[in-house]
Amino acid sequence: MEYKSLLRLDKRLKAILCDARKLNQLHSILLADENGLPISHSGEIKGDGIAAIAPELIRVGEKATKLGSYGSMSCVIVMLENSHLMIIKTMTIHTQKFMIVMDASLAPKGLAKMLTLLKENISKAIQVDKDKEG
Repeated sequence: MEYKSLLRLDKRLKAILCDARKLNQLHSILLADENGLPISHSGEIKGDGIAAIAPELIRVGEKATKLGSYGSMSCVIVMLENSHLMIIKTMTIHTQKFMIVMDASLAPKGLAKMLTLLKENISKAIQVDKDKEG
């Protein structure tokens, strides 16, 4: 789907997240700012606290990575009840930090590729607004 359109940014982001959720069989997906404040989502988000705890889970993951002497961390995956996985990824888009929080039964196949594509699509959607302003 091409996300450069006359739609408002919130509608473009919602479409991007809906596509990602459907293509990767996710229960839900949430885009939040670096502080965990929700920006857009797709699917049913169970509980408002998911976005709020995401930054802390990232900090715990980064500390665990350092303790294990690993160079970097790609994402944090937390096992929830009923075998649900919460997958949290931080990404920088146009110098702004964002968080993607996904609820899934299994980690999607090609997770790294999916996250790269998601980042590119969100970047394009945001760039449309920057182009309109400039």
